[in-house]
Amino acid sequence: MILQEKSCVIVMLTQCSERRRCDHYWPFSDEPVLYGEISVELLSESEAPEWIVRKFRLGYADESQDVLHLNYTSWPDHGVPTVNAIESILQFVSIVRQQAGRSKTPVTVHCSAGVGRTGTFMALDRLMQHIREHEFTDILGLVSEMRSHRLSMVQTEVNMEERDLEQEQRVNVGLDQDSKG
Repeated sequence: MILQEKSCVIVMLTQCSERRRCDHYWPFSDEPVLYGEISVELLSESEAPEWIVRKFRLGYADESQDVLHLNYTSWPDHGVPTVNAIESILQFVSIVRQQAGRSKTPVTVHCSAGVGRTGTFMALDRLMQHIREHEFTDILGLVSEMRSHRLSMVQTEVNMEERDLEQEQRVNVGLDQDSKG
C-alpha cells in the first residue's frame, strides 16, 4: 500500500508489544529484509522520549522509495495520555504536519485497530489546521463528519474528552508549537 499510494510518511501510534496487534514491519538492523517481493531497509533510527523517528527504503522490482516512519510510543492502548503528555502529542502532530507538507504525498496513519488513536490523531491534526484559520471549531461536527467516512473513528467518550482537553491546552498555550518549527 505504501508503494502503491506513494506515501512517504507513516505515522505509527502504537507499539508492537501491545497484545501482538501490530507487527514489527521493518528490519531490526541495517540489513534489508524481504517481505514477499518487497525489500525494506532501515536507513536510520533516532529516539526522543515519546517517539522514534526511522527512515526506511522500500524496494519493489526496479523501484525504490524512501519513507519517514514517525512512531509515537507514549499513547496507551485503550487509555488516555496524561495531562503532561498533551503538549508532547500536540508537538508530535505538528512535526507530522510539517513532514507531510514537505513530502506532498499521502500520509499513512495507523494504530492497532485503526480507529481510536488514529481517529483522535487525525481529528487533532484537522483541529490544529482549523484553529490556525478560524476562531471557532466545532469539535463534534468535525468528528461526526470524519465518522461518516470511517465508522467507529474516535471510539469512546474518553477519546472525545481527550480531544476537548487537548484543544483547551492548545488554546491556552497558543499556537507556540507551530511557530517553533
